[in-house]
Amino acid sequence: MSLPTVVAVIPHFAATNIQLSALVKQVLDQEGSVQSDVVVVANNPGNDAFKSVAGLPRVTVLEPGLNMGYVGALEWVRRRCSTDFLWVLQEDISPMPTCLERMINAFESTELNLRLAVASPIEVDSAGDPSNKNRSMNVDLDTGQGIPLTESEKANQCEPIVWNGGRQLTFVFLSGAVIRQEALAEVGGFDVNLWPLQYVDVDACVALQLNGFAIKLVGDALIRHDRSAPHKYPKFHRWKELASTLNSRRMIDKYSGAKFEDNPKTSDIPPDILYSLSRSMSDFLFEYSEWVFKTSTSLRGFAWYTTRALGVIKRKLS
Repeated sequence: MSLPTVVAVIPHFAATNIQLSALVKQVLDQEGSVQSDVVVVANNPGNDAFKSVAGLPRVTVLEPGLNMGYVGALEWVRRRCSTDFLWVLQEDISPMPTCLERMINAFESTELNLRLAVASPIEVDSAGDPSNKNRSMNVDLDTGQGIPLTESEKANQCEPIVWNGGRQLTFVFLSGAVIRQEALAEVGGFDVNLWPLQYVDVDACVALQLNGFAIKLVGDALIRHDRSAPHKYPKFHRWKELASTLNSRRMIDKYSGAKFEDNPKTSDIPPDILYSLSRSMSDFLFEYSEWVFKTSTSLRGFAWYTTRALGVIKRKLS
């Protein structure tokens, strides 16, 4: 029997040469019989750290010329790659040496007897011990709000998760997860309207479960997630807050009121990914601009940012 094929996707934006090179090396050096190729999507034309890994064996660098966001990069690679599995990575993640092998083993385990679509790892702290950070949550489909797991759910969070027909579903974080390509294709892939990344985990897990797939946390597949990793640019908290608000609305629009007993497939993604991304970026920008204009005392900075962002969108739509 032939080994499954895996492509690791790394949307690159802020990582330095050293950080990105270290992550790519950790992927290429995974232990076990299953090996992964790597695709790096250079989402930030102003950061050329991706050049440090370009030309390495089993590594491909894609340069879209704009920030496709996390979700846009994932969907672009999904459409381009003929592979059994996608390994979804972020540049602040460090997979342990056996992480990939153990997630792939979860798909091949006969005891599941389920259509498993997602295997997601557990997070460990700097000492290598399982951290107290949850890698799964519940979501209310009517409000789009996340709901912490109950103590009982936490105790069984590494059991396979399937939809029980209710208005609340459990999702797992996709950062570091392996996803079956065939399952993604069946639900239409990643929804690129959820730009840049907020609610991507929720939407993908909901779509997969509503279409009969299972998801799972894998207790012996381990990653570190350095959320305090140095970032080249300031963190725009209002930007992040607005992205979560807008994408929560999109989730509600997609799923609230649906008759799940005969649930249709999730909405088809338009064939032109750049068009969808540009549309979401422009909607996002104008709402953000209005928000900042009402609250910002730095009109000079606001004007500079808005002019620059409008120029990018105009060039991409022309």
